[in-house]
Amino acid sequence: MNENISKTLSDRREFISLLENELAKNEISQKEKEKEIESLTETINHVKLLGTEPQWDAMIPLGKLIYIPGKIVHTGEYLLEKKSYPYSFETLSTSQQTVDCLEQKKNVCEEQLEKFSEIDKQLKERLEHLDCKDNVYNLPDQIVCDKGVAVRVGEFYEILEFEDE
Repeated sequence: MNENISKTLSDRREFISLLENELAKNEISQKEKEKEIESLTETINHVKLLGTEPQWDAMIPLGKLIYIPGKIVHTGEYLLEKKSYPYSFETLSTSQQTVDCLEQKKNVCEEQLEKFSEIDKQLKERLEHLDCKDNVYNLPDQIVCDKGVAVRVGEFYEILEFEDE
């Protein structure tokens, strides 16, 4: 019987470690999405700026050490990569079409970020209940007897009974 109890508790510790790993992976995914949203926002701002000011003064290189003053004029066309399984293709689009496409990608990323934050909240809630860190009533973490074990989960006890076969 003690083997069953120790197996149950070790399975519980293993589950807690799996939850902690999932929480860490989720936080990494959240950070990546935040960076992607930031990058898309910056790109949208640059595309809008190029739409309002298509002509820029620049120093144009003719060699390693030779530069001449010149102007760079943006034509207002953008090469967008469109991905659709199993193929991807590139199209020329206008400034407004590019901004709309980037805004759509940004909205999708923000929705995914909201999902990640909800998953994060759920994982933390599970860990909080399984870790028993909130010893409000100062009760023991487990109660062991010859019929089974009661393991504390938050404010309640989970009772595991063993049947003799």
